[in-house]
This record gives sequence, C-alpha cells and structure tokens, in this order.
Amino acid sequence: MIKPPGPRGREVLGFFGVKYAPHTLGYLEQTARRYGPISYFKLIRQHTYLLNDADLIKEVLITQQHCFGRDFGATILRELVGDGLITREEPLHRERRRVLQPAFHREQIASYVDIIADESSRALDSWNGHASVNIGDEMRELTLSIIGSSLFGAEFRDSARAISDVIQRVIKRTRHIVAIATVLKPLIRSYRRKFPQTRSLFFPDERRELHRILQR
Repeated sequence: MIKPPGPRGREVLGFFGVKYAPHTLGYLEQTARRYGPISYFKLIRQHTYLLNDADLIKEVLITQQHCFGRDFGATILRELVGDGLITREEPLHRERRRVLQPAFHREQIASYVDIIADESSRALDSWNGHASVNIGDEMRELTLSIIGSSLFGAEFRDSARAISDVIQRVIKRTRHIVAIATVLKPLIRSYRRKFPQTRSLFFPDERRELHRILQR
C-alpha cells in the first residue's frame, strides 16, 4: 500500500520535541506545511495520518465518521477525564452526543457571542500593565473560560486557570509516556475495558485535581 509523503527516520523524533522540532505542535505544523493536506509517519508501531484540509477532516469527523474509531490519543485522554463524550466509541458516543446536542443548536450557539466578547474583553483587561504575557497559557485559559461560562455559567471562570494549569502538566508528562504507551496500547485498552472505573494509569493526581475543581 502506497503511503502519503511525510517525515521519515529520525525526523519523526520531532514528535517528542527532540532536536527536529521544539514540541509536538511545532512538529505537526512543520509536517503540514512541508507535506501538504495529508501526510503520514510511523510513530514507533503506530501508523499516523495527519490531515490539514477542511474537506478531508469533514469526511473523517462527519461524513464517514462511522468508519473511524478513536485513536490512541483518546485512550490517553480517557486516563485523565474518564469515559466521556470525547473518548467514547460508537454507539455510546452517539447516544451521549444526542443528550448534549441542544447546547450546540444554532440559536443557542448565537447566544454565546456575548459570552465570548465578555470573556475576551476581560482577558484583554487583565493583560494591561504587563510587559509580556505567555499567549499560549492565556489563550488556553480564555478558551476554558468561554466554554465553562457558556455551559456552566460565569462562576466557572474562576476555575479556568486551575484547569489550565492541570492541562499544561498533563501535556508535559504526555511527551514522556507516549512512546511506552504506544507499545503497550493493546494491554492498556484491554485493561481499561476490564476495569473501566479504576484509578488513572498515567494521571491519578491530575484526575483527582480536576474532579475537585469541578466539584466546587
């Protein structure tokens, strides 16, 4: 089978932020710019396809979503957030999505505009007087504030920074566990199917902290 073009050999180590790229996101950006709308690389034993085209992404996520399952990233994410909408496989994913669908109705989404404007204005005001800001951290917190305020009310914004800090720790740790987790993928999935409610394999402290924050 002919594979799309993409990084080969030691260049793939850029996925782990090693020499060839500053971090995983930088590696994916470089790959998309260099190889076009669809590219391929092999991450240890994991065959990976990167899509950077809106029509192709729509095919995978919407038009033919029933032909695709969750990737191993969802397995790792499940260890942080548990078995929720973004980690479930079909048909459980479809059932859960129907429950949440009213929150994403066109009219309901239109009502989020004021929340987005208010949260963005608040973020801009908080940057005043600072010589510099870490835009990555700030945008992560802003995104969480918008989502939380839209779904749970304005009181959620106080939790956004705490959640952002937890996510940042998880991202840093994930870089070190992906290689091992990829090799052990069948064992991890088998274990999680047999023991769905046991403590997180990779992020027990972070999962407890997220639960504590959301229970405030």
